[in-house]
Amino acid sequence: AVGGAFLDSLMVGDLEVKDQFLIQVDKMESDTHMKSDGILGLAHHYVSDPSAHGKTFMATLFQEHPHLPQQFSFFLTGNSERPSRLIFGDADLQSHSKESEFRYGKGYYMTHTDLWLTSVWSI
Repeated sequence: AVGGAFLDSLMVGDLEVKDQFLIQVDKMESDTHMKSDGILGLAHHYVSDPSAHGKTFMATLFQEHPHLPQQFSFFLTGNSERPSRLIFGDADLQSHSKESEFRYGKGYYMTHTDLWLTSVWSI
């Protein structure tokens, strides 16, 4: 891949993250071995990785906004009158959930892989 890396400010809703490490890809071969975790970078940040030059969006978000609980949730819908949402911090259960109580999934995958994973069967 050809491009560059830089720091910039990023706004998601009303949350601003400053000094976010970003990678811009200008040209990419069809066959690449470049690791990526998506456009925004909702992946877990590995502090122990000595080759990491920057932090993921999630790591920077919670570092710059320590008042936010370190969690995020999705509300996905195909209804254009009630659009999908990405919520950082406490989940807005009244607005986005059929249930009034938050339930955690099994933590097995998180403790064995260091990834933010759970089994759909546990929810």
